[in-house]
Amino acid sequence: MSGVRVAMEWHAGWLTAVAVGREKGRPRLGKVVCARLPESVSAEDAQAVGLWVGEQLRQAGLAGKPVAWVAGRGDVLLKRLSLPKPPVENQLPAMVRLQMARAMPVAGTDAATDYAVLGQQDDTLDLLGASVPAERLEWMRSMLSAGKLKLGMVVLRAQCSACLAGFPDEGKARIVVSPGASSVEVVVLEPGGVVTSRGIDATWPAGDQEGFVRRIAVEVKRTWMGYRSSSASLAVASAVVLGGSALCESIAQAVGEAIEAPATTLGHDGLIVTDDPSQDPARWLAMGGLGVAMCERVDLLNPKRGKATRSKVRERALLAVMGVVAVVGGSGAWAYVRLGDLESQAAALERQRTSLQNDYAQMLLLRSRVDHLRALRDSRPQWTGHLERVMGHVTAEGVRLDVLSGVSRGGVWFGDLKDQRSFSFVTAEYRPDVRGLLSVQGVVEHRELAGMVRGRLVNDPLYLVQTQGPDAGDGLKLDVLTTHRVAGDRAEAATGGGP
Repeated sequence: MSGVRVAMEWHAGWLTAVAVGREKGRPRLGKVVCARLPESVSAEDAQAVGLWVGEQLRQAGLAGKPVAWVAGRGDVLLKRLSLPKPPVENQLPAMVRLQMARAMPVAGTDAATDYAVLGQQDDTLDLLGASVPAERLEWMRSMLSAGKLKLGMVVLRAQCSACLAGFPDEGKARIVVSPGASSVEVVVLEPGGVVTSRGIDATWPAGDQEGFVRRIAVEVKRTWMGYRSSSASLAVASAVVLGGSALCESIAQAVGEAIEAPATTLGHDGLIVTDDPSQDPARWLAMGGLGVAMCERVDLLNPKRGKATRSKVRERALLAVMGVVAVVGGSGAWAYVRLGDLESQAAALERQRTSLQNDYAQMLLLRSRVDHLRALRDSRPQWTGHLERVMGHVTAEGVRLDVLSGVSRGGVWFGDLKDQRSFSFVTAEYRPDVRGLLSVQGVVEHRELAGMVRGRLVNDPLYLVQTQGPDAGDGLKLDVLTTHRVAGDRAEAATGGGP
């Protein structure tokens, strides 16, 4: 088994570590450790945890190998980004870091950031940005150092799961359910790679499996609905559950019914060779994706950085000049002096060109930021009109409204105003993408009134209605989504009429 490293996940006091390598072109899982931190050891003490982790790996024969931290959704921030292709390629890492810094829960938090390119359309790049707080990364380093282990890379569990499950066909999306010892991760894949994921804190059950399966199916459906509401979403054509046990089969059946798409399981037979073939590796199968070759993964410990290309250009230019001087040197002292003057002029012009190019690039970036902020300001719905419109639908005898609240989830679209497929970064503009969510909660005298209220809202072309909670009893709980900023005559004209 070549290229062996220890893939390790640490979450909620659970340690999962497995030796991952490749054999005959296939990923192979070796020795495994899956244990819970004793109550006598504080989970906040990096030194104490590191000593315990190091002892566990030594007993399993995994000490001395480089460690790859497989970070779950609870440890990292993931965000899908749509950015204009920069005039200079080495500016892209800085652009991604700026966008991810703005998305951090606490402003000013230091973080390690990397990205993966999902695709490109004209002059717009579709990216997945990933960040891990510097404080969390330093804690992991200190913990591993206490156990005499060395951190070699930081990868995403979502991308490792995708490498095993495989990518969907063009124009389709796939959901991957990745079980773990103390969590389950739901990953949404597109042909270009991972676009989002959702972490579920759920310990692999030894008792009530029915309740566990039901909970996972509900969370998968929420992830599916959230992804489907995005304007850039694709049709989810399939789902894959990593693992081949009977519990994984039950999860796949429940997931398929929840998202109305075929769902299958992916066991280790024919894919991953383990030292103990009778043992079901469902809880650590995702980490085997680290051994899949030709699969792009971010590395938060060694992120992409801008390349200093200008220095190489200058070196080549100087070499060319030296060759010219050597050839024409015999032409005489006057020619030699004249050549020196021309070289000085060329160097001055080169410096001027470089300075102007940098100033122009900075101007484009600053203008883009200002236009983006203006469009973001216009992406929030005008709540007064929407509240009056929804109240008109909800008001009826026998209906008591307890809660009516709204939240804006708008965004910004970047492109050409004439919807041309080919446009430049200079001529394109930002457009606000309005997305509002109204939460309606109340009590009805009888269930038919709830159906009547829901029917009014469903028939309104401005709204998309989702029922929250059980469809029984005297409760009324609806989520009403809108993509229109106003709720007056202009919104009705855009949709073809009123309710």
